[in-house]
Amino acid sequence: MTVTIEVNQAQVDSVKALLNGIERDAVAALRRSINRTAIGAKTLTAKELGKTMTLKSSRIKKNITINKAVGKKLYAVVTLKGTSIRAIDFTNRALKSGISIKKWKSRKPQKFKHAFYANIGNRYGIFTRAEISQNMFAGRIPTVELLGPPITLAYEKTPGLSKQVETDSADRLLREMDAQVNFILSKHNG
Repeated sequence: MTVTIEVNQAQVDSVKALLNGIERDAVAALRRSINRTAIGAKTLTAKELGKTMTLKSSRIKKNITINKAVGKKLYAVVTLKGTSIRAIDFTNRALKSGISIKKWKSRKPQKFKHAFYANIGNRYGIFTRAEISQNMFAGRIPTVELLGPPITLAYEKTPGLSKQVETDSADRLLREMDAQVNFILSKHNG
């Protein structure tokens, strides 16, 4: 899942007209506006996904990357990684026998009867024994770490989120461009 934030030629021309004769600053203003808007889109996405999943916003942000606008490239790309998230990052608690993990705020927790907390290698997480056949588990080894759904799945399942991110980003881009132009004009006009 990606969101691209870019300016069109009309917006570039209007900023250049406002910053008459300050070509280098006009491109810098556009670049800063785009990058700040991309950061805002990342924050908004994490906040909205945090309402449906039992993950902290900071953990969701780890799976969202931004390719910022640099040089003459006047666009930024916000990308959601589709990798599964470790079960230890979700809301979980130990039971008498096993562990319960709540992944979605609107659903009941899942109970894993044979799961356990462990440090294996340099990783602390929730593990289970490999299942040989139905309800028959291997001995001490091999172990398998439990994983939750990727945030791309939550992004797709959250109705209206992509539209909300696009409209809020468009509004924010206009506000940021206006603020950057005013900042540059105040800097040059003293």
